[in-house]
Amino acid sequence: MFIDVSAQSVPASLEIEVLTKVIKGVEGYLRKAKNEVEPDKKGRLISLLYERFIKTGEELDQKTIVSYLKLVA
Repeated sequence: MFIDVSAQSVPASLEIEVLTKVIKGVEGYLRKAKNEVEPDKKGRLISLLYERFIKTGEELDQKTIVSYLKLVA
């Protein structure tokens, strides 16, 4: 299956730094906890956390990752 990425556009409001921190935080937590999450659930988790931290401006923390992980598990 081939995905034509040239047809996709990145939203102008996407904050790459925040998204990167969220992904690193989620992956780091899952690695430490030796926990695996299905890709669709991990995608939802990252999306929810990204939205939260964009809206609040808070720093990512392990407690929040665990709370949100329970929501999508």
